[in-house]
Amino acid sequence: MVNANNLANSKGGTMSSVILNALGHSADELSKMVQTSLQGGNGGELFMTGTRHFSQTLSNGILQQPSVALIKGGSVRRINGQETPFVVFDGFAAHDLNNALNLISKVPQGKAPTVNLTASGIAPKTSYYTQNDAFEGVELDVLQAYVVDLLREIDSYARQQDTRVANVDVQVAIAGQDKLIVRADGRVLSEYRPKCQFVVNVVLIEGDKKESSSENFGLPFTYTELLNARDDLRAMVDRCIEKASNNLTAIPAKGGDDFEVVFGPGFSGGVVLHEAVGHGFEGDFHSKDIASFQGKIGERVAAKGVTVYEDGTVANARGSYNFDDEGNAPEKTLLIDDGIMVGLINDELSAAALNMPLTGNGRRESYKHKPMPRMSNTYMEAGNATLDELIGSVKKGYYVMELNGGQVDIVSSKFVQNGTVVREINNGQLGAYVKGVSVAGKGNESYKHIIGVANDFEISKNGMCGKEGQSVPVTTGQGSMLFAKGALKVGGSA
Repeated sequence: MVNANNLANSKGGTMSSVILNALGHSADELSKMVQTSLQGGNGGELFMTGTRHFSQTLSNGILQQPSVALIKGGSVRRINGQETPFVVFDGFAAHDLNNALNLISKVPQGKAPTVNLTASGIAPKTSYYTQNDAFEGVELDVLQAYVVDLLREIDSYARQQDTRVANVDVQVAIAGQDKLIVRADGRVLSEYRPKCQFVVNVVLIEGDKKESSSENFGLPFTYTELLNARDDLRAMVDRCIEKASNNLTAIPAKGGDDFEVVFGPGFSGGVVLHEAVGHGFEGDFHSKDIASFQGKIGERVAAKGVTVYEDGTVANARGSYNFDDEGNAPEKTLLIDDGIMVGLINDELSAAALNMPLTGNGRRESYKHKPMPRMSNTYMEAGNATLDELIGSVKKGYYVMELNGGQVDIVSSKFVQNGTVVREINNGQLGAYVKGVSVAGKGNESYKHIIGVANDFEISKNGMCGKEGQSVPVTTGQGSMLFAKGALKVGGSA
């Protein structure tokens, strides 16, 4: 596997790469082949990945068939102005690579105007996450035995905590990906990325009432790190039981536009930030003149005290990467500074079209997809208040601790999010749990009416972002935050 010390950029020479070895080419040889193939364009790259995946599920005490996969292949993209011809091939066979390079070299340059691309040219000398093998070299049957023991242990633990537990679903997924990028400018980049995911869902039944709750995380570490995190996994089960138990007593929520709303830290308020604000900062929407925050750089888009970053460099975060899928280094990009919009999220094409800085956010779901501007870890800086102070200041409102599902219109930034764990706030005191809550607003307006951000900052350990048919891992985060009365419309079920 790739050593962290080999993450620096190279135009050939010594590089460790599983993919290079499979192709039978040195980095220098492959660099020359790609440069020759992409001549006549403004840029582009060869992008190749090999992903090994294993998952095992225990559902209601029944062990499901494991899922095992090895997916490998690549694609070649040539940038001709804003046109991007693209050839995909499966596997690591040298002749398939050669065919793809030959095909892309024969594509006419086209009539699109030339774009002046920029590149960051810098990758970290050390990795933002471990470069160790996710499977640590163990045989599949040995790994499966370890995982099955863990699943049964978690299932048993959940059932021992509460006699109302009627069902437990628990899953472990382990993956490791080798990635190789060879750019039109000759740079060659190679790395390895591990990922472990744990998902648990618990169902409680009391009389004729049934409630369920789930917890999950997916982080870049190895399977033994997952096995050694048993205390954390049991704590996730405890939270599931607590949330489901509270919702068994929940009453129908009242709706209206006269509520103050407190969002909890981490994913709760962070998912609203990601959807209602973050997507509106992606450069491709701005280059098409359809972004909800179009033309607002230098203007106030949020309340004073609101500072937001898009940051692909957070150590051990789910959304981080050592270089993006165009081969450029990620950055900590300031998007909103004390309420003022100051930046955008760009890949090479959007940066060129907008004449703005490249931020290293060209991401894709797989080798079968083209890169586009995507978020990685998007978060709001912590404030100075405490959560108790925010809640204590609310006369009539809701405390939203967990959201699940919703809709966002990227063009207008109108959003609707559904609350799954919500409590009333009356005269500064937390009240009953409620169900059927939805919150709606408009990202480029509602965030101007934040009246408090707490110091309980958390960044999520889970998250996937979908855009134009592609999904990529992300995180989001912030401290608890308070929206003023009328900033959001609350839907209820009463």
